Amino acid sequence: MITKIDLRPYRHKPNTWEADITMLVQGHEVRRRWKSPMPSRAASERWARERALAFLADATRPEQEEKPQEPEKKSIPTLAEFAKRWMEQYVVANRGRP
Repeated sequence: MITKIDLRPYRHKPNTWEADITMLVQGHEVRRRWKSPMPSRAASERWARERALAFLADATRPEQEEKPQEPEKKSIPTLAEFAKRWMEQYVVANRGRP
């Protein structure tokens, strides 16, 4: 439910409007501000109302239950594997210098 729409001039660009919208989404008040692509105040207000309704439609859509994915485990090299890699990548690259 849209509770309040405020239109004001966009502070960074002249002749552009900013929509400050306060909505009630699932019992929580949500505030969004969007820069309007429309040149006039009336067109910006219509655009803001449509944008808010689209936002509410997305926010109130029931989410599909997904199984939480377990993060992939990083393979930790053993000391023997690390020593081999260190000799190849560091010592040889630096020409055996300490």
